[in-house]
Amino acid sequence: MKILIEQFDYDINTIENLLPQIFLTLKQNAKVSVDLVGYYNHFEINETIIILPKIFLNENNNCVFGNIPVSDFITENSLEILKNHQKSNSDIDFVYRFAFIFYLSLREFQQRNSDNTITKASNTKNIISNIEKTDISELDLVFSLLRFYQENKDLIIFKEKETEKQHFKKTNWTKTTHKKNPIFQDNTPIYTENNQKNKTQDNDNQLLRIFFAVLYRFKKQYNFNISLENKSIQKINQDFDRKSLQILKKIKNQYFSDKFKKLLLLLISYFEKRDKTSAKESKEEFILCDNYNIVFEDMIDKLLSDNNATIEKMKNQDDGKIVDHIFEYKSFFEPDNIFYIGDAKYYKQTTQYSKNSIYKQHTYAKNIIQYNINLFNDSKPNNLVRYRDELTEGYNITPNFFIQGYIDHQNIADFSDNFQKDNTQKPKISFHFENRIFDRDTLFVYNFRINFVFVLQSYIENTENNLQEFKKHTKETIKNEIYTHIQQKYDFYILTPQTNISTFVKDNFKLLNGKIYQNSNDKTHLILGLEKNHIENETIKNQFKNCIIPYQK
Repeated sequence: MKILIEQFDYDINTIENLLPQIFLTLKQNAKVSVDLVGYYNHFEINETIIILPKIFLNENNNCVFGNIPVSDFITENSLEILKNHQKSNSDIDFVYRFAFIFYLSLREFQQRNSDNTITKASNTKNIISNIEKTDISELDLVFSLLRFYQENKDLIIFKEKETEKQHFKKTNWTKTTHKKNPIFQDNTPIYTENNQKNKTQDNDNQLLRIFFAVLYRFKKQYNFNISLENKSIQKINQDFDRKSLQILKKIKNQYFSDKFKKLLLLLISYFEKRDKTSAKESKEEFILCDNYNIVFEDMIDKLLSDNNATIEKMKNQDDGKIVDHIFEYKSFFEPDNIFYIGDAKYYKQTTQYSKNSIYKQHTYAKNIIQYNINLFNDSKPNNLVRYRDELTEGYNITPNFFIQGYIDHQNIADFSDNFQKDNTQKPKISFHFENRIFDRDTLFVYNFRINFVFVLQSYIENTENNLQEFKKHTKETIKNEIYTHIQQKYDFYILTPQTNISTFVKDNFKLLNGKIYQNSNDKTHLILGLEKNHIENETIKNQFKNCIIPYQK
């Protein structure tokens, strides 16, 4: 297996034989890059190529997996590269495991996005592939056979022992002692070959011998951690695939248990796939993506977003903009809920968010606010998310954030989510008037990071309980981290007017506009928010000193 990295500059003579020219981008000074990510199986040279996303590059943009130069991975087999750089067995296992998880994530995206353009040639739109959504690739079959082995180890061991016993019982010892030469150990003859009373082959035994040979191939080719020391491995020669297919088809209609019938059909599919490629009906097999940010967005969307008709309408905004992630959750001033708006960013870790991205994120929030205000103005149903308080004309705070994947280069085999606030980038603030936290134009965009390896693993799994647990934990983390920052920038108070509350708001509207908000179920108090150290604050606090106390969440 060879590993390439998206957008890395390679010498053209080192890479031109691995991928077709159509997938290469010519750079200056005889350099080329692969501006795609994905899987490419080159049958002519019997090589599997994985093109990993650019976020695997270290800060100097020249190494992956901690300290291994990117260019090393195209000179020889990746397993030897990892061993030469003294990577531990767990790290080596991770690299191979990750490569295949990465492939499965592209297949999952292909399945989840049936309207996405799947092309046969170079007209690239997100995904290009000669593997249709319903096709089975060689790697799909590899995974299926490995999964069968993992799920049926006990059955396989039992069948092996049973076959050995039957084999011993059927031995014709008269012919064996006369025609076979034993070896002697402590003066005891041991016959390594024997004559059988019944020449009919044990079909289960034939099936298992072929299966173990295939597993041994996977172990050598893909470095899978498979224990085969005690297995009788059939020799894999040039004719192995063709002969194995003939044997499997010959015994196909013989009696097998349901489990072994499944194994038989998987092996036939595997060898038929290899038979077609050896006949050069297809010289390649690939699934590649030319805009990986689309895939990353879909991964995060599966982890975070709510799925209902209202959310889908808000995602597809009237001005043509499409929001990545929206979910409804507790606001900072309970019991009111609010919509959280997120944007997934597939950047290298050293890349800063562009002004254009920040502006678009503020626009997403304004559109969501207006969408909900329109709904409220049209019908005023009780179940709507309440953005604007009619009494104070204050707007609830709209949580807005970027979420970026990252790789921990010092701990690459870590599959935990490590979801956290990104302290390397400051929140992005947009406002019309100073010191108006409850104004609809006062908007913040915050930054979070998540372990990219966890995202991939979660994307291909279908464990609903784990997914819901992650959503609950992550939504609470986002809420608390954003609120912690807001508390660092603003002081909040409970304001209890000593006169009629409506009259109080009307009389002090100009002074308190954008600074006060009332919860939906609290008709006697107001929440007052003041930007720390602002020149207006002392005047306001002195004027209302008899009716304000610090807000306690």
